[in-house]
Amino acid sequence: MQKKFNFKLGADPEFTFVMQDRRIHCNHLLGKMLSGKPGFVRKSNDSDNAFMVGDAGEIGCDGHDSTGELRPRPVETPEGMVNNLRTIFEKSYEHLKLFDMMTLSTYASIGGHIHFEMNGTDEENKNSVNSIHKKLSSFALPIIMSENKISLRLRQKNGYGSLDDFRYDKKIQSDRKTHKATYEFRTPSAEWLITPKICEATFAYLGVVYNEIINNPENFKKFNNIILKNNDHARALMAFAVSDYSIITKAIFGEIKKAVRTFSMYNDYKQQCEYILNPGKVMKDKKAAEYNIVVGWGLRKKSDKVKLESLLDNKAINEKLKNIDMDGFCGLINIMINNDINIKDFADELNKTSIANNWQLKNSYYLFGLRKGVEHAIVCNSEGKLLAGEENVKTTLDNRAMEGLIARTIEKVRNSFPEAKVLDPSTGEIINNKKIFCIGLTYDTRIARDYGALIKMIYELENETFDAHPEVDLKQLVDDTGATTEAKLGDFYRLINNGERKFHVEVSAELSDSDGARIIREIEEEGSLT
Repeated sequence: MQKKFNFKLGADPEFTFVMQDRRIHCNHLLGKMLSGKPGFVRKSNDSDNAFMVGDAGEIGCDGHDSTGELRPRPVETPEGMVNNLRTIFEKSYEHLKLFDMMTLSTYASIGGHIHFEMNGTDEENKNSVNSIHKKLSSFALPIIMSENKISLRLRQKNGYGSLDDFRYDKKIQSDRKTHKATYEFRTPSAEWLITPKICEATFAYLGVVYNEIINNPENFKKFNNIILKNNDHARALMAFAVSDYSIITKAIFGEIKKAVRTFSMYNDYKQQCEYILNPGKVMKDKKAAEYNIVVGWGLRKKSDKVKLESLLDNKAINEKLKNIDMDGFCGLINIMINNDINIKDFADELNKTSIANNWQLKNSYYLFGLRKGVEHAIVCNSEGKLLAGEENVKTTLDNRAMEGLIARTIEKVRNSFPEAKVLDPSTGEIINNKKIFCIGLTYDTRIARDYGALIKMIYELENETFDAHPEVDLKQLVDDTGATTEAKLGDFYRLINNGERKFHVEVSAELSDSDGARIIREIEEEGSLT
């Protein structure tokens, strides 16, 4: 059992619900998914759809409808904080399996504010809070050094996460007579939420420092060289922290290590403190969890994996949908479509199938129709690689038509998907989103409304079991670039170009330039030889 601090620890960290690399509107989502569910009590007169989760705390919004916020019940140990958050996560996730819970500021500025109870009088607290903050923020360097640098810069660009960011708050208690004061440390991001280990270690480390500040203030005179003197000093330290282990950063970090190891409660939380004092290891663990609470806390179980049989069981799906208000989920799944016949029906079916089965899609999709007569479906990724449909290509012009179709499709996708750029968790760099797939459905499939064919393709793409077809073998193609009649053209080329052919002909040397120009013009206008 962990030794208790003689003050309580609290927090109100933020996060974003994400699906297919898109931020989902939190306020609307929580209202839809948690209202009326056993174990969730909606706070009265709360426009932010905040729900009490037993005695573990609350899940709701932070005043911004799109961003979620957690308010775990204050506790006296880091372990208690982990237990309260685990309860909130596990109970909430039962109703939110379609979504990831992200802690990066690439979707919105995400803060991980941590609260420390202050037990003095109001006057004493007000007089001491500035000094307390200077000391605590002086020891924040190890935490900042483990944060994603791109996310950190985005937060700072929006005016959050500086070392001089703190708040003193005094709230009246339920007895309406007493007040409880808290010091809110607002510098950290919400990345400490990613795993239970990081969460526990962060509260242990900061708790050890805060305990030393309020109970052994004289000890800090020995470390006066690392205590922040003013806001300029704070800004300089933050700049060093973002600079990835500069010589000055290493020197300050070494002094922080020496100081923390002398603090009175260090030995009680030695393991947790040493973990935080190894920011490279912490950052590695964050990347391994993809900055995702769902992954880091192991919320997604193997038993949650959806089987293809369930996705194709229309009777069971329709039964499940009777208990779901589908009007509230219109457009939830990120599917782009064109206006070809019945394509919208396929998108609607995918939407229903996903929601009814809690089938979380990690990829985004663009669905479009192929012209009547094209025999095989086409699948390509956002980089333009053809994964299926090479059977349509039998001639040189067929191949040109396929390349042109893919190029036009990819251009449309990149212009239409706002999340075409994402953060790669493994490197921390912004990259092109490779998780967008374009699927061309044949006319016969669309007329027959063969939804199962699409569901099966997407299931395999999601599970990375899709049997990508070999690339087109250019050596095996029939050369129809010199075709002089429509019958000699490749079928795919002819169908894609809708019967309006531009034949590649050799004009006889015996014809005058004007005759040659006339023949080519007539071919272009009529689509056949005169």
